[in-house]
Amino acid sequence: MSEHNSEIVVGVDFGTTHSGVSWAVNGGSKVIRLINNWPDPLAQNASKDKVPSSISYLNGKPYKWGYTVGLTDESFGWIKVLLEENHKYVTKVATVKDSNTMLKKLDKTAQEVVADYLKLLWDYTLDDIKKLHPDYQNIFALRVILTVPAIWSPAAKDKHYKLLE
Repeated sequence: MSEHNSEIVVGVDFGTTHSGVSWAVNGGSKVIRLINNWPDPLAQNASKDKVPSSISYLNGKPYKWGYTVGLTDESFGWIKVLLEENHKYVTKVATVKDSNTMLKKLDKTAQEVVADYLKLLWDYTLDDIKKLHPDYQNIFALRVILTVPAIWSPAAKDKHYKLLE
């Protein structure tokens, strides 16, 4: 830990179809906060434990993500699979094939698209932390744990870890 006396531990489950985030102050009561109020323009009461791992672009910039991506929006899905170059779904799943086509169309790499998605997910997470701890940066250090598929190749795992930087 740094000069802070306590830390907030953030767990990020970046999934193929959906992602989830939980966090807790490491110390005291250790109450775990599961983010379940993801932005969802169609929900009366947004309360979902996970958010779709999808992102769309407008003029080459991230535009919508998660539940805000509409069914008719041209969007990236299953982007996590694109990090594993020889993944069995790259040529078999239409969503992955479509995402590969869009990568070429937008002149982006899979790492760039995943990084854009994770940045939006992370920004939302920090906003959630600020709601309960507005001055968290001056009080807590942050420790982030990102899930990585155990069966992935070392190269794909390395890409995953570099996205956190």
